[in-house]
Amino acid sequence: MKTFLKKIEAVIYSDKELCPSFLSIFLLIISFCYAAAMGLRGYLYKFGIFRTNRLPCAVISIGNITVGGTGKTPMTIYTAGLIKKLGYKVVVISRGYKGASEKKGGIVSDEKKIRMDCKTAGDEPLMIAEKLKGIPVIVGKNRFASGKIAIQKFNPDVIILDDAFQHISLMRDLNLLLLDQKKPFGNNHIVPRGILREPVSSVLRSDALIFTRSDPKKPNIQHAEKFINKESFTSWHSPFIHKIIKGNNGENKKEGGGNQKQQNNIVTQKNIFAFSGIADNVNFLTTLKELKCHIKGFLEFKDHHQYSSKDIDTILQSALNSNADMIATTHKDYIKLTPTLPWPMDLAVIDVAISFGKNKEKFSNYMETKLVRITSMPCRAQQNMKMR
Repeated sequence: MKTFLKKIEAVIYSDKELCPSFLSIFLLIISFCYAAAMGLRGYLYKFGIFRTNRLPCAVISIGNITVGGTGKTPMTIYTAGLIKKLGYKVVVISRGYKGASEKKGGIVSDEKKIRMDCKTAGDEPLMIAEKLKGIPVIVGKNRFASGKIAIQKFNPDVIILDDAFQHISLMRDLNLLLLDQKKPFGNNHIVPRGILREPVSSVLRSDALIFTRSDPKKPNIQHAEKFINKESFTSWHSPFIHKIIKGNNGENKKEGGGNQKQQNNIVTQKNIFAFSGIADNVNFLTTLKELKCHIKGFLEFKDHHQYSSKDIDTILQSALNSNADMIATTHKDYIKLTPTLPWPMDLAVIDVAISFGKNKEKFSNYMETKLVRITSMPCRAQQNMKMR
């Protein structure tokens, strides 16, 4: 089964057109069916057969059109922080994928404290809540229902929808679409033949394009010419060490903090055993190499993986067998681990922050201009806010 899944992944993530095979043709047929279903869904919303709801505040969506990671969570964190600095009261809404509250919804954090743990909220919402002090975070598959909770409990000026480009049942005032500059559309096929969630033409629904994982030394937008009427920005992920957990063969751990550059130097030239369960594990390895780590071994898991005791035993034993100096994982993975877990060697928790470089002021001005226009619009109709 694993071999078969690997073959499917090879077809999905292939950058070039492969020679036709039974598997690629089969996946292509499914892709056509999926694309047709997505197209029909879009028309049903467009012509009012499916209902579109509106919230009585500014709504900003941050999303993508591909499966896998384009940096939606760090971009949500960055944008929410920016909007707060601009003087607006903001709430973040995330689906809470695989969290216990995904279906029923709930408040992960208010302005003062975090109310949920990782299993209840989901890994990404909890990570957002930990980083955005004073900004409420709400989860729920039904974004409109979660939006009503936000209005009733916090009365925000702005709601940010994390990963909601396809959630067209809720009206938004600003659509920020993220595209990985290195592979914005994959092989141009829709899932499961490629990585596209919907056709490339759906880019036209966006208000602005943000190319992520750009090269800081060459932040040119290679694909923006296709969308000349779209405001475009380049950004990249700046890795840093979120935390160092001191390992001492089962003795009490100590947590580290401090200057970002000093912390990054801790892993430079070190022999590292790494593990991660994110959308694109290869990118994590690339990040470690950018930090000049020597990779002695690596275990990868699926995105949103919940670590079992057996998984932890495997990780720890593999790390010891690799003769590594340190273990490294992502912040997203670390929040799913038991805080009191004893580590046989130091654990480096790696995170990334969004950087716009010279585009920082341009993006800030763009958001400020848009928010002034959106929030000055006549008061929105209240009929959708009636409790059912």
